[in-house]
Amino acid sequence: MVHKTIRLELEKHALPESYRAHIKDYVVPVAIEINQLKAHHGGALIIGIHGSQGSGKSTLANFLSLILLHDYGRKTVCLSLDDFYLTRAERASLADSVHPLLMTRGVPGTHDVTLMQSVLTDLQAADETSHTAIPRFDKAQDDRKHREDWDTVQGAVDIILLEGWCVAAQPEPEQSLLEPINALERNEDPSGVWRAWVNSQLAGAYQSVFSQVDYLIMLEAPSFECVAQWRGLQEQKLIASLEARGESATQTMDESGIQRFIQHYERITRRCLTVVPSISNCVLQLDRDHKMVGATWRSTSLGSSPRLLVVTDLDGTLLDHHSYSYQAAIPALERLVDSRVPVVINTSKTWREVSDLSLELINSGLVLSGPCIIENGSAVVFPSDHADSPAQYAKKTGANSTKVFGARRADILDVLAALRQEFGFRFAGFSDWTAAELMQHTGLSEANAVNAMARDYSEPLIWQDSKENYLVFVKELERRGLVTLKGGRFIHVQGQCDKGQAMLWLKQYLGTSESNTPCMVALGDSQNDVAMLSAADVAVVVRSPVHTPPELPPLSGEVIYTEQDGPAGWNESINMLLDRETV
Repeated sequence: MVHKTIRLELEKHALPESYRAHIKDYVVPVAIEINQLKAHHGGALIIGIHGSQGSGKSTLANFLSLILLHDYGRKTVCLSLDDFYLTRAERASLADSVHPLLMTRGVPGTHDVTLMQSVLTDLQAADETSHTAIPRFDKAQDDRKHREDWDTVQGAVDIILLEGWCVAAQPEPEQSLLEPINALERNEDPSGVWRAWVNSQLAGAYQSVFSQVDYLIMLEAPSFECVAQWRGLQEQKLIASLEARGESATQTMDESGIQRFIQHYERITRRCLTVVPSISNCVLQLDRDHKMVGATWRSTSLGSSPRLLVVTDLDGTLLDHHSYSYQAAIPALERLVDSRVPVVINTSKTWREVSDLSLELINSGLVLSGPCIIENGSAVVFPSDHADSPAQYAKKTGANSTKVFGARRADILDVLAALRQEFGFRFAGFSDWTAAELMQHTGLSEANAVNAMARDYSEPLIWQDSKENYLVFVKELERRGLVTLKGGRFIHVQGQCDKGQAMLWLKQYLGTSESNTPCMVALGDSQNDVAMLSAADVAVVVRSPVHTPPELPPLSGEVIYTEQDGPAGWNESINMLLDRETV
């Protein structure tokens, strides 16, 4: 992130410093998703940004453009539906021939859709020698700027950001148009001519343009009642800007003018608040104060019921047991991204450990953004509100949505302390060690050791007592609602959950119906992976350099044993599966 550039942009838009947190929690994840989509899309990518009047569409477009350029080198151009308004003279002609309300700019039918399509076509076909003219509209004068005042985009572009209040809006059934919904329609369009004509325009050429959008973002207002207030603030900013430049503001609106103006948009805006969330790839929820307070995602990564879903353990599987490197698996990871196949991490690691690795893989273009299963199936985390987790399933933790299966670590530690005191069991766990001591046991760096100790739902430990006492220990834990799982290095004490249970929940969640769930491929190397491997459609047992393969029960699905160790075996098996026509 280019912090100086972001700071200057915050000042330019008179935005509070708190907006920087919105950029980190919400705008950056959107930019990551767009960058990944562009990596696998030929030609210019069209991103639609929908939002009601004053919702911050142009601000979002500006910050996305900055991030995509400075962080990913993506040349981006911002287009606004507003810049394609018909000229004042053209709207006056419509007002004479169709209906007087068409003098007011904004509704479908008051844009030059032919010009908009021409600009989009030119930008998509542009090469390094191209010069594409971009029209601009002067709201203070309520007219399109002269051609010599238009902007020019030189060369080819990677991404087109098309923002507008009615981007992706859908026409209404004719029956819905019969009754007026506000004073403007009741008093100035009693016969419904204006609203019927606007609806017919929306159903025509506008849909042709909107159908070209590759990825749709919605800025969701809490209600239509907020829109008038936001539009008033927008007008105040415009007036202040004009006065600061010594320019005329004769065509701007006072409060009564804004109240009348917003009624032109009310019908379509209310419908959009109902319809557009269901067709958007990302919905950024706003509160009454314009703050981003949540997000739901139906992304190109995980939102469309992928035909194949790869779920993988980390240590000893995707990551080398000794070096923690995934280098040997990169060829297969790249093929999965090219095939739009998501990779879900299913690990004993903590969210802090997984988030750093996940972000590294995402930014390297080696995985698609998506959820992770942490601490041996204790929780499924959708980072930065990446998925629209239903409220009845998931809780919010900061910017994350988390489906919890396991027990709280504090409760686990209380049980372990009680058993140690009552039975004298000898064991040592993460809670007993410093970061330096954990580094000695694992070979982790200090930063990674600190992240590994930030556990929420489990306690890894080393058993230092007899086998007989271990059996008693396990039985006492079970009496208290806890279980043990043996990993590659540690015994994990946690709630009554496992990697398989969490994986099956995620499979059902990602599927749109029972008959449309993805084929699940699971890869693991140790005993704590058995539940995950048993629940998969295809189980891949990755060879370990330090222990024998886990013992699997009879499985109904296919089982593959790799010949190579760790990430090399991971790469071997995934390439084989991708080569098969049946997968």
